[in-house]
Amino acid sequence: MNFLSIPLKKSASVDLSSQFQQLIALQYGALTANACVGSLSELALMRTVACVKGDNYNPTVEAIASYHDAMYQLEGRLNVNIASRIDFKWSDISGKSNKKESSLKFERSNVLFCYGAAHSQLGESCRPNCENSLQQALKSFKIASCTFDYISSDLMSGVKDPLPDLTPSSLTLFSNLMLAQAYECVLSKAEKDKKKPGILARIASTLTNLYEDCLSECSGGAKNVVPKDWSGVLSMKKGLYEALTQYHQSKACCEAKQYGEQVARISFAYELIKGVARSSCFQRKNLVEQFKQEESVAVKDNDHIYHEKVPPRGSLAPVESVDVIKKTPLTFPLSSSNTKDYFENLLPMAVTEAVNTAKGVRASLIDSEICRLRGASTKVNEVLASYNLPAALLANGLSSITSNILSKASSVRRDGGAEKLYQQLLSIPECVQRNKEIIEAEKSSLDDEENSDNSLRKQYGERWSRKPSSELNKLWRSDIQKCLNLLEQTTKTDASLLDRYEKHKEHFEILSKPEDELQALIESDSKFPESGTEANNEELKSELTQLCNKLESIKTERNDLIEQLKLVDYSPDLVKKLLTYYREHNETIDLQIATDMLEEKMVSVRELIQENLNKQESLLNDLQTKADMFYGASDGNSKDKGLLTMLNLAADEYSALTEAVRDATKFYAELTEICVNTQCKIEDFCAARTTEKNELMSDIATNISRVRVSDQQVFPKPSVPTRPEPSYANRVNPVPPAHPQVPMPIPTIPMMNNNTYPMPPQPWNPQGYPVMPQPSPFGMAPYPAMYPFYGAYPTMPMPPNASFSSPNMMHPAHSMGANGAFPNVSGGITDPPAPAAGGGLQGQYLPGQPSAQP
Repeated sequence: MNFLSIPLKKSASVDLSSQFQQLIALQYGALTANACVGSLSELALMRTVACVKGDNYNPTVEAIASYHDAMYQLEGRLNVNIASRIDFKWSDISGKSNKKESSLKFERSNVLFCYGAAHSQLGESCRPNCENSLQQALKSFKIASCTFDYISSDLMSGVKDPLPDLTPSSLTLFSNLMLAQAYECVLSKAEKDKKKPGILARIASTLTNLYEDCLSECSGGAKNVVPKDWSGVLSMKKGLYEALTQYHQSKACCEAKQYGEQVARISFAYELIKGVARSSCFQRKNLVEQFKQEESVAVKDNDHIYHEKVPPRGSLAPVESVDVIKKTPLTFPLSSSNTKDYFENLLPMAVTEAVNTAKGVRASLIDSEICRLRGASTKVNEVLASYNLPAALLANGLSSITSNILSKASSVRRDGGAEKLYQQLLSIPECVQRNKEIIEAEKSSLDDEENSDNSLRKQYGERWSRKPSSELNKLWRSDIQKCLNLLEQTTKTDASLLDRYEKHKEHFEILSKPEDELQALIESDSKFPESGTEANNEELKSELTQLCNKLESIKTERNDLIEQLKLVDYSPDLVKKLLTYYREHNETIDLQIATDMLEEKMVSVRELIQENLNKQESLLNDLQTKADMFYGASDGNSKDKGLLTMLNLAADEYSALTEAVRDATKFYAELTEICVNTQCKIEDFCAARTTEKNELMSDIATNISRVRVSDQQVFPKPSVPTRPEPSYANRVNPVPPAHPQVPMPIPTIPMMNNNTYPMPPQPWNPQGYPVMPQPSPFGMAPYPAMYPFYGAYPTMPMPPNASFSSPNMMHPAHSMGANGAFPNVSGGITDPPAPAAGGGLQGQYLPGQPSAQP
């Protein structure tokens, strides 16, 4: 059983520890980054073990799984993109192609590929004769197939220009191959267990279809990726299992007493196995002889016993395949031994947003309950004020009411009084303005960076290859807009606080006075109810006093309930539940989880709130009944609000305003901290983009300076001005026109026989022009190669020859006869003299050479 395994990919080393630490500091802050230093160092070590070690090192499946799980935890918690400049470089399994990308998804895709390849190698190393080993091979091949399916469907969907081994065709080939080899393990186990021939035939038919698909992909889109020997192995296996399909089906036909079809199928199987046996990688040689013997037996039995008609091969029904192996989706984490969360301090961005939204939901729910309670207190105050209570009771000597007001006034003075409250209200707009200035500075930084990027992109065009700033700063701009909207809403609320202060300002100032002055003002107030039968009823006064005290007690309980509401919060495992849901539901978040958790916590507090409100409603009904009896329900002027009543209302309003100012101050302080942190992150982002911009501009300038000559514009060479042909070019003795005619002596050449001959005319050389070669008037070029049997210049001087006569200038210069003789002056041929003993021609003048005679 010769299994195929997929080679592992290799990656270049990356300084994960320092680069990720900088990125975490940028997104989460320096404290969080420092807390992750140990985890990042461990992550870098795991990557080196799983992806980077030498060619002779094969990492274990567990090492690759542990590194992938750590990267899976980090994905979504960090925004790793081209601006982060963390480049992962991977090559394909052939080593011919490589790709570099700043993406955790790209890193995970390649690591998962290695995980599937490691499982394929683990399955290849199994021992077919060992049942446990065969079972482990089946498991490994199944995991590898599911891994390649996950990469193709979840990670590489929509990816442009992937590595050759991560294309859909390559991943389909690897997945089908692993599944086919898993079926081989199933078939081997079924043959050992002696399963029915029909089942074996259907499993073999499934293998035939799978290997046929693999062979098609191997010769198609994945041709340049897979090893060269795969095509032969896949072709052999396809033929082998096609033969086994017919063989086992013939056995099934024998059991079904279909002897004619049995003969047809076993004959077909024998023909197929003979073709497969020619392959060099075929190992089951015994099958050829086995099929041959069984074919002869089947033919003999049918010819002598059954006499059934053998159907033609083309009419045989195809054997159905069977789906024995059920693929299961890949689940995470991959490692079963290492389930540690290395980056528990970091939350996925979607989960972070969900947590922030949940906090907003909590604040909204609690605020709504607090508003209910405060509205109930306001209703109590309005009812009491409508009956001039408790001022009406004070007129009849109820000193307990006075002491209650004095106690509230003491609390007002302890908090700083009306003046301090007014100063705090005036400081709120300053907080708003400070936050607006920070937000405007953030917006200005982003605008400057984006405008610079757009300008350079317009200038350089396609060469400006980095990601646009408008896509990278979307999150920042969204946060800025949220802050501006929030400030707009809170500004309206702040204005209402100042209006409330102005409404009760007079009574706030009275409550801020010393106790003796306040008591004197209360006693001097003249707005008391008229005395009458009902007013003098001591029993009603006592009941009204008790009701007022109970209502004050309810308001005090209500303050405690407000404090309990503020303590209501989510359970600590909220983040864990959101993370679990995020991973199990395709990276989506359901905020109902947080809402349900908060509702569960608020059930008990809401019951106490409802009980408090019901008790107040009952007390108010009794109070209104008793107050109507107390006043006789006759004169409305008797129920005009007195000073005591207004002071009581002002004391409650002062307490509510103080609480509102405290909340507003706290809110703006927290918002300022958030804005300052955001401003620091934006400045770091802009600084990183500036560095990236400078590097990209440097690269563009370098590339421009290295433009090939063929890419440059070809300009025509400057033409040299042509020299005009002088008018004296054809003259023997040219005279320059710019100079006067001066008679020139004709030079002569002394000859060996004392005769002189005029020299060839020499051209005049005007200044600034090069000397051009001129034709000789004697019809000969200077220093020609005279004879083929020696050079133009003799090696020895020649003696004078007195009998030599001058040549006839009318004849061509030195034309030779057919036998190499010189022509004489009269036109005859003169035989050449015999060479002397020293070699060469003695006593013969060679024109164009200097004479030996002085």
